[in-house]
Amino acid sequence: MAVGFLASARAGEDPPLSAVEEPKPATPAVKEPTPTAPIVEPSKPTAPNVEPSKPTASDVPPVYIFLNSPAEIEELWKKLKQPDFILMSGDELRKRTELLAKGGSLPLVAEGTVVRSVAIRGDVTGEMANLSVHLVVLTPTPGPNWVPLRLDNQTVTRAIEKERPLPLRVIPGGGWEVELSGQGEHRVQVDLKVRLRSTTEGRSLELGIPEAPSTQVELDVDQVVSDAQAGPVEPVNREPIRAGKGTRLSSHLSPRSRLDLGWRVEAEPGAQLSPLLSIQGDIAIDVDPGAFRARSSWEIKSVRGSMRSLELQLDPDDEVLEVTLDGRSIPAGIERDGKERRLSIPLTEPLRPGSTKRLSMTTQRKLPPQSSARLLFHGFPLSNAKEQFGAIGIAQSGNLVISPTVGRGLRRIDPRTELTDDLRTRPGTFLAYQFVDQPFDLELRIEPSPPLVTFDARTTISLGAGQARIDTWLGVETANGRLFDLNIALPRGLELESVGPPEMVESWQLSPERDEGRIVTARLTFRAQEGNSFGLHLVGRQAVDATRPVALALFQPRESSLGGGRIAVLTERNLTVDLAERTEGSGRTESFRSARQEPPADWRWPPDRSSADNPSLWLRYDGTPATLPLRMVVHPRSVTHETSLVLQVGRRGVDGRQETEFAVHFGTLEHVDVEIPPELVNRWEIEDGDVASRTDLGPTPHGGRLFRLKLADEVTDRAKLTFRFRRPLTAELEPERRAEIDVSWLRFPLGETSPVRARVASDPGFRVEVIPGGWQRVAGEDVTASAGALPLQYRLLSTKTESDTPPIRLSAVALTLTPLPSLIASRLWLRTVQGPENDLRTTAWFWVEAHESTLSVSLPREAVLSRVRVGGVPVDRKEQLPQSTGYPGYRFRFPSQAGSGPLLVALEYLVPATSAKHAWTPPRLLNGIVQQTRWEVVVPSSREIVGVPSGWTDENQWYWDKYVWRRRPWKSTEDLASWASGSTSRTRGANGWDEDGRGDYHAYLFEHPGQPPDLRLLIATRGSLVALCSGPVLALGVLVVVYRRPRFRLLWSVLLALALAVSASAQPSLTLQVVQCAMVGVVFTLLAVVLQRIVDRPRPGATAVFGEPDNLGTAPHGGSSVNHTAGVGSDDSTAIRIRQVSTVDHAVAVSPPTSDTASGRGTSRNIGQ
Repeated sequence: MAVGFLASARAGEDPPLSAVEEPKPATPAVKEPTPTAPIVEPSKPTAPNVEPSKPTASDVPPVYIFLNSPAEIEELWKKLKQPDFILMSGDELRKRTELLAKGGSLPLVAEGTVVRSVAIRGDVTGEMANLSVHLVVLTPTPGPNWVPLRLDNQTVTRAIEKERPLPLRVIPGGGWEVELSGQGEHRVQVDLKVRLRSTTEGRSLELGIPEAPSTQVELDVDQVVSDAQAGPVEPVNREPIRAGKGTRLSSHLSPRSRLDLGWRVEAEPGAQLSPLLSIQGDIAIDVDPGAFRARSSWEIKSVRGSMRSLELQLDPDDEVLEVTLDGRSIPAGIERDGKERRLSIPLTEPLRPGSTKRLSMTTQRKLPPQSSARLLFHGFPLSNAKEQFGAIGIAQSGNLVISPTVGRGLRRIDPRTELTDDLRTRPGTFLAYQFVDQPFDLELRIEPSPPLVTFDARTTISLGAGQARIDTWLGVETANGRLFDLNIALPRGLELESVGPPEMVESWQLSPERDEGRIVTARLTFRAQEGNSFGLHLVGRQAVDATRPVALALFQPRESSLGGGRIAVLTERNLTVDLAERTEGSGRTESFRSARQEPPADWRWPPDRSSADNPSLWLRYDGTPATLPLRMVVHPRSVTHETSLVLQVGRRGVDGRQETEFAVHFGTLEHVDVEIPPELVNRWEIEDGDVASRTDLGPTPHGGRLFRLKLADEVTDRAKLTFRFRRPLTAELEPERRAEIDVSWLRFPLGETSPVRARVASDPGFRVEVIPGGWQRVAGEDVTASAGALPLQYRLLSTKTESDTPPIRLSAVALTLTPLPSLIASRLWLRTVQGPENDLRTTAWFWVEAHESTLSVSLPREAVLSRVRVGGVPVDRKEQLPQSTGYPGYRFRFPSQAGSGPLLVALEYLVPATSAKHAWTPPRLLNGIVQQTRWEVVVPSSREIVGVPSGWTDENQWYWDKYVWRRRPWKSTEDLASWASGSTSRTRGANGWDEDGRGDYHAYLFEHPGQPPDLRLLIATRGSLVALCSGPVLALGVLVVVYRRPRFRLLWSVLLALALAVSASAQPSLTLQVVQCAMVGVVFTLLAVVLQRIVDRPRPGATAVFGEPDNLGTAPHGGSSVNHTAGVGSDDSTAIRIRQVSTVDHAVAVSPPTSDTASGRGTSRNIGQ
């Protein structure tokens, strides 16, 4: 049911009797107190944003209070008689101040209590600890005062002061509070029971306690303790008791908010510990009219020992509907032990450490379908389980309202973000709890559903040094009724700018200024009234002072029965913000907590901000706090940078790579200035980094140059710039001639610097040493330099900051090298295109790993070299060598910019058709070696390469080309280009390879390890292959058909199949080509067989002798005179008679057909005549 009150806004007054609606007959009567104040009628609505000049009592708007059940009426009376705080006007405050100045005392003073000392005493028996917490509390006011005790989620049995029981209550979050009356010092004793935790290290006692200057613990353990400590490092005194069978742990500890006491127990020889289990699970609760269903899923592990059965404690009213273990339904027995009921589940295999069991169980309780119900749920405790934790998700139907009361062992969590996936995806889940032990206490009051309004606030605060902008989106959801207006409180200091959006808010009105602030009333549109959910947008501003803590005002919905939301605080770059430790009013720090997940993707940021801006604070809160207490600090911009160097010493100089990382705090970085040493001017470049431009600012006092690097984007956090430079030597390094080199780097005068890190390495064949002076060796992969040893590496760290660090001084000497090939090409890719006239155009790509200043190569006889490229750069000057072996040779120099590293050399030459032989000769390196070769052969589409050339491997695959099977390389041109150059295919054009685009061609690919031999190919036209393979097949087929011998056909078929199998295993490519080309002969052979069978098939009624009617059969019908039955010598004048051939032609008379001819019976002789 819903009960509405219309009362004055003054604190401490009871509502009038006439303002209470009459309860329904099914609801028990509620005793109502006598009203002490008259009804204050609400004033008529005024125009929006118009403040009256003289507010009167009649201008006070009514306050509507919605209660979920009749049981909450008594709680309301208590709150009104004993309010948590009182808002006083200026006159009342002035009177109380004058009374205090005259020596009077105020009945209520908002001051805090002080806990002077905390002493924990008790004893440990088994897995439980019986504790007494003795506190000395100083209260500054007569009270009553509620003092927080912490003791979160613990079982408190009593609280006394001088043998007098004290009231206790549980606060949100699971903590406890005790009520103290009287001003001065109180000695309070709180008794409680705490379950110990068993870990691999022993046992531990974890307890939340108040912070006090004096904290003492004294605990009697019923076992011998070998080691004990409080927290991570504080030891605890151990004293034997009970004739050495127990131990007393005692210590004076530093102030703390949580006691963590752990100890290790000495194990007795031969003693066997009881099994211990660990259980983690989820409980999904569905509350429907008349039924309370709980489906629980558990993951059970054995921590110690083995178990052959599982026992779960059930409520007496629980009805077990289904039990499954590891996905299979199992029988389970219910045992009664007095009032307790236990569910026993036998295990087919014992549960041992390391194994896991998954248990699912569904239970049901019956509820009154049409009336209120009160239900206690304690979970399903598992016997012998030391850890029992998990989450609970509660879902309800639309016709019920569930009012939870949380007791021990539970903590409320957000069902949208903090539940597991299985519970969060259940529809209708609106309550969620986390439990750390079983049994816990959860009381649910289930009643008919009243109208309900819930809010989900999403607030974005843009914080500056002098002003804060509060942008709030309220997600409003209504149930069981329509909502016409919304009242939102604006605390003092918050200036309202706008209320929207227009499609949801028809108009809005702002109340006059009061001590507690203003009330804005938003009239909803018809669309918002009819919808179950809509959004409300409010924007306000507040002036702030960054030099002291500030309480930022928040929009407070007044009609919300369930509240909460999230806050994203955005600050300027020079501001840092954090929650204030203390603040006045209702904006307590403990109301806010950090949100775990990131802001959602649909979060509506202000127009000048984006989702890329990480909020400085990302908070979550419950309820409707009035203010957010913050502490701001304004910082100046600070820039730091750290430099790392990689130096490679070679024969011609030192190649350096420098990485400098900048870190910007409390500001942005748009450009940096870099100082270039004199020896590196014009010898440096930017390798990586978002640099838009660089400007020369002129010389430096030391002879270098100063450049300004403008960054492409403003740096707000970190940025890294990478440079390359080269420090040349005056002369090349020679064996046994030591040279000293000073290596400097690019320096940045901006900001603070860190020590420079450097790694010095050398090319093979050099010995490098670092001369001490401002640098120290650090641990790394150092290699001792010696003749034939690996390259030397030093890891160095400067002993001073970068600005005071001298250049690195190196001592280098070249070692005597073992003669090696001067030219090494690790990969060679050849592509030869055979033209229609049999000319050969060949392109060769050498990936040269090691080289000198020149390269010499020999080409096939009569080959004409057309072009040469080195690293993508054309080479025009080529020196032709004398033909000592008959092969033309060429020598050319590498460009100076090619360097000494690996590079790609491309050659292209043409062999005319008159010089093209059966064996193709590859290009060869003079005084060099090739480690791997791949030769791509491109021929016209009318030609085929038969088989695989000797000495080469086939790198082709078969594919279907319209009407014939063909071979093609299993690597594309891009893959071959990437293989040949060790780079991606995007550099193909720059290095000189392109797809062949001449006519209709197809390619083959062959591979050979090492130096390539001659390529001996058998190339034939497709027509000649078909004629060569199909002709013998056709001749053999016709011979078999004509001279058939039935007894030899099976033998010939077996021999043919055996020959094909042997040839396929030896030469698969050649076999497939021959079989494919012979298919034409096979088809014609099959056609010959069909024709022969048609000829040999006997026809019914046929004769071998003409002129015999009996054998020739029936003549066809016809209208000619040749069908007459009359024979030779007939008297018929019109009959055809046989006569001697004459040179005189006579006319033939045609007579009508006789009966024989009409019936179609004529002789063959007549037909012949």
